[in-house]
Amino acid sequence: MGAEEEVSKKIEDYQELAKSNKNIDVASLMINALEQAQREEVEAKKKKRAYLVSVVAPPLGLLFAVRYYFSDKADGKRVALICVLLTAIAGLGAWLIGAMMFSGGGGGGAALQQLQTINAQDVRNLLQP
Repeated sequence: MGAEEEVSKKIEDYQELAKSNKNIDVASLMINALEQAQREEVEAKKKKRAYLVSVVAPPLGLLFAVRYYFSDKADGKRVALICVLLTAIAGLGAWLIGAMMFSGGGGGGAALQQLQTINAQDVRNLLQP
């Protein structure tokens, strides 16, 4: 059961209590239930930091994933899953960029072969006025 369902069930229970006893302050009980649900979730600032680290420094994102997966927060497992996905996507992107930069195929290999065939005497002739 998610946090939203738990809060809505509590509110329904409070409404039933109010019907049976008019002296119960239902509004304050509802506010208390909502505040408690907010305390049980990961703070938005901490989520943003975890997501940013997962994208910018992919291996470190896994540390946040482990941290939030084993936390007692209601949405900890969801935050951990998002961190793992962002880390995987960013890591794959970094690997693809690195593979393209350091690959021997394509234009990079042909340019290297052309540089190796340049004669030193031809360069001297070009540099003379």
